[in-house]
Amino acid sequence: MLQKYKKQVIYVSLIVLFLIVVICIFLHLKSQNQVTKEQQLSTSYKESKTVTIKSVLPISDELGRTIDGKGTEDGIQGYVELTITNNIDKKIDYDIYIEARDLDHEIKGNYIKFYLTDEADNPLDWYKQNTVPTYADLLSLTDKPGARVLHSGRLKEKESKKIIVRVWLADSYAVSNEIDSFSFDISTRAK
Repeated sequence: MLQKYKKQVIYVSLIVLFLIVVICIFLHLKSQNQVTKEQQLSTSYKESKTVTIKSVLPISDELGRTIDGKGTEDGIQGYVELTITNNIDKKIDYDIYIEARDLDHEIKGNYIKFYLTDEADNPLDWYKQNTVPTYADLLSLTDKPGARVLHSGRLKEKESKKIIVRVWLADSYAVSNEIDSFSFDISTRAK
């Protein structure tokens, strides 16, 4: 009776072995094509991704929305041009966020104002309603302690988008003889 089923056992064993090899090859190829979240989105900065604002010149929101990048080296205002690029062939959601740096004499976050536009100077989403949020108004990232979201958006397949971040000291800040600062890095991530 064993002889009778010997050929069938060999055929079934070969089929199972073949299926295992095919599945292993498929899983290996799939893992090679997997792109990490860091590879999905790339960011380039025109100059620096670090901004430092000093407590020397508070300005109005009306003036802050028109910052053109002059005066950034003095810490009077912040101006960052960044370009984010979707590197994959499908839509991708992203965050632009900031991470504050620890300083000895730090300006409170409710005096630091932000305004984001595209390269044609059109305000982005939240900023369209004439909203000029402060650092204290920004939502925290749950997985990055100390990080706050400036903007969330979506890029189409292989799309690039230039974004301008303007930062200034609120005109409600009372200037004193002591120079305080607020410093942070601007970063992006794929969701």
